[in-house]
Amino acid sequence: MEQPQGSAGGSRPARSLARRLRTRARARLTGLRGGAPAGVSAPSPVNRRHARDELLGRLPKGGVCAEVGTWKGDFSARILELLEPRLLYLIDPWEYRGESEYEHSMYGGHKPDGARAIEAIHQSVVDRFSTQIESGQVVVMRMRSDQAAAQLPNESLDWAYIDADHTYESVIADLRNFHGVVKPGGMLAGDDFGEAGWWENGVTRAVEEFTASGLCGAPTMMGSQFLFTKHG
Repeated sequence: MEQPQGSAGGSRPARSLARRLRTRARARLTGLRGGAPAGVSAPSPVNRRHARDELLGRLPKGGVCAEVGTWKGDFSARILELLEPRLLYLIDPWEYRGESEYEHSMYGGHKPDGARAIEAIHQSVVDRFSTQIESGQVVVMRMRSDQAAAQLPNESLDWAYIDADHTYESVIADLRNFHGVVKPGGMLAGDDFGEAGWWENGVTRAVEEFTASGLCGAPTMMGSQFLFTKHG
């Protein structure tokens, strides 16, 4: 897939914004680890749900969109309920990862029934959205995100939500790849900015780097949710 061109280091305003995001993320991570500065605290599940609903309120209804990283389909159901998309791609490999870096992830580690459990999760998603799949409103793409991005036409999506593999290499690749698939003026969103996890600071680092590239406008932040608008 052809990638959009930009300056190697990004514009000066974009780099400055990335530095501000880095400061914010460090403060957020400090709060998650203890000893938070005043006003910074770990997000509760309720706050995360509210932030996600606020994010969905900024996305267009009735569009063509993709959720990159579906897992059990809980957020997929919320997307369908609130946004009534014309077409929603659910992208996830539902793949057991045995590598050491994924040991503490939901889909890795030394679980004797790991592959079987993930297969069952995939089937539960297919069953959960069987009506929408049959009508053509939902298309399940069981593959890694880079493979899915390569299969989707350039500039075909109104928006994409990135919540797949949280390692830095995967998040920055998803942001770059789906930037090419989203229409000019469309949106790239995602989860877990400034949050600690098995991925260390992978999401935060990738969002900062993508911000500095200047490929999109300045991101809007809603708790751990981020929202970029692609230049028109």
